[in-house]
Amino acid sequence: MMPWSDMLASGALPEWAVALLSPSALPWLVVSLPLLGAAVLSALSAPRVAAWVNVGVAALTLGAAAALLALPAEATGLLRAEALNLPLLLLAALVGLSGAIALAVLPPHEGTARAFTAGYQLLLGATHLAVLADDFAVMWMALVLAVMTVAMLAALMRGPAALAAAWKTVLLGGAGAGLALLGTMVLAMATQPLTGDANALSFDAMLRVGREAESGLLTLGFVLLLAGYGVLAGLVPLHAWLPDAQAEAPTPLMAIPCALLGNAALLAVLRAQAVASLNPAWLPPGVLLLLAGLAGIGFAAAALWRQRQAGRFLAVCAIGQIGLAAFAFGLGGPAVMAGLLQMMAATLALSAAAFAIARASALRGGADGMHALSGLATTDPRLGWGLAAALGALAGLPPLAQFVSEFLLVQQAVARLPWMALPLGIGLVALAIATLARLRGLCFGPAPESARSGVAGGARPRTPDGARLHPSPDYRFRAAEGARREPTLQPAAGAPSGTPEAGEAGAPDDAPASRPAEARAELPSGLRVNPPGQARAETLADPQAPAPDPGRTDAPVLPASLPDNARAHALAAIRASEAEDSVPLHPAGGEAVSILILLHLLALLALGLFLPGSLSALLAEAAKVAG
Repeated sequence: MMPWSDMLASGALPEWAVALLSPSALPWLVVSLPLLGAAVLSALSAPRVAAWVNVGVAALTLGAAAALLALPAEATGLLRAEALNLPLLLLAALVGLSGAIALAVLPPHEGTARAFTAGYQLLLGATHLAVLADDFAVMWMALVLAVMTVAMLAALMRGPAALAAAWKTVLLGGAGAGLALLGTMVLAMATQPLTGDANALSFDAMLRVGREAESGLLTLGFVLLLAGYGVLAGLVPLHAWLPDAQAEAPTPLMAIPCALLGNAALLAVLRAQAVASLNPAWLPPGVLLLLAGLAGIGFAAAALWRQRQAGRFLAVCAIGQIGLAAFAFGLGGPAVMAGLLQMMAATLALSAAAFAIARASALRGGADGMHALSGLATTDPRLGWGLAAALGALAGLPPLAQFVSEFLLVQQAVARLPWMALPLGIGLVALAIATLARLRGLCFGPAPESARSGVAGGARPRTPDGARLHPSPDYRFRAAEGARREPTLQPAAGAPSGTPEAGEAGAPDDAPASRPAEARAELPSGLRVNPPGQARAETLADPQAPAPDPGRTDAPVLPASLPDNARAHALAAIRASEAEDSVPLHPAGGEAVSILILLHLLALLALGLFLPGSLSALLAEAAKVAG
């Protein structure tokens, strides 16, 4: 293969390509592509166009990340690819592309597609920046941007629970960021006399002088960084925001951004440990990671039994996998290779499970409860068996990659700290049993009656009189003062007053053929009855358009006291969200999701049966750097 410098100097590439592919510019290209994509996506109003632009940007980013493999090992700069970060960067770009494809065929909940795709690319750019940054300050800024983006994505549903989850993410993430900033400053104080002001926060420079730096400051800085970045990574007991953020997000695909954020934050912890372990003080850095890892494994093994919502279930699975990786990093030495492999395999398996659960939720009318999603192998065998394989990988079943990483982890624990092998083995067995038990219910349990009767697919279920049922978020209408509340849809002229009682979805046999536009009734299951004659999206309300004729029976009538501008915006929001909600599932969605799951499973199988030579060499070199 032609050396990188010779290829750039050969004249076969135009000047602009040579500039972009230079060792100093290519890492910035990997970061800037998603950020520019987020800016473009935020301006696109057509959901389908935005979805495929999202896919295109993610594909370009993956190509640029793959080109980093050819960079010379001695490449330096504020952003640099090395053995420690390159495997996780390639994984983030690959999963980012597969997640973008899934978003194209499994769009988020009504009215959130554009914001979610833009936020998705923004988070990819922030995590790429955090992974590639050689400077601890740049890494900190990137992770703060990433956690704020996750908070925004969690708040897109705008209901009370979603806003509470977003605020919890902001508050806990902000507290963690503050501790991480303080830890970064302490590390700089320890190494600055030896590195100089220019390189005081450089990871590479800190590694060179770590043995001569003041050990007390190094240990204190690591403890603060572990507490700060442990919040973002989801380490127990600093994980409280993660289940809420994934549960209240507009799609189960939220597991992908959260997993990538956790990987980047845990990489920052690993870098800090690599510096602090060069000159440990009274507390070896690995001890805290060992305890946090065991706590994460135990928490996940206990919490998986009582999860009733798909987003929380995936979040608890991620917490257990992060705990395993943290334990491996705490052991140090060759175990770091097992930890990095565990992070890569867990991200692939979690994203495959998120694809399957998102598709199953769409097929079953937006349901996200574990009971409502059960029996997938009966109603959709491809989806059910794909989800079973992904959860089996998370449980550590052979011959997938998690089995290999856990085997290496146990081997290193027995060799380095035999007294830790017993609690680790108990935690691994308990975690596997809990995961397999939930796998049995989701994939092979009894399917709900609605799924067995065929109420699934592109259209949402309807009541006997034709009323369509759909999830009932509480953000349809924003009043002029900015308060959120449901629009009070008044009956049309001559219509009987009152709102149907909950559960009275179907009209009686002697009901008139045309029903007035009554307020939509809430059912006990959380579905809302949408009168079939109600207007869809014949036109999106123009802010200057007059209010609708109150005599029409197919348009919602808002309160007469509502200001004209608020009325127009309310009608636009109602009709736009209902129009997006009425779009059927993508016709190729089932095949696309099945292919994505299969590709992820094949990658897990390849990592388990034979580790590619180049990747194995990278992981071995990373273990030397961090061990």
